[in-house]
Amino acid sequence: MVFATLAVTLMLSMTSAPVRAKYNPNCDAVMKELRQGKEPRQIASDLNMHENTVHRCIRAGARTQRRARPTPSPATSR
Repeated sequence: MVFATLAVTLMLSMTSAPVRAKYNPNCDAVMKELRQGKEPRQIASDLNMHENTVHRCIRAGARTQRRARPTPSPATSR
């Protein structure tokens, strides 16, 4: 009985992982909608995605902007 439960659990975990990895949200469309002044809830409704996915795209866009900004060079006081 324990072996059967373990086998079913293992089989289900192996089949669900590729399904989650396939979904890639269109963050470019999300950022475009944000620039137009829409709220995340409205964007999620318009693009048929979960609101958390919209927030994930916003965070990814912020990380990209931080990387793109040049870092100021440290001032030397000699």
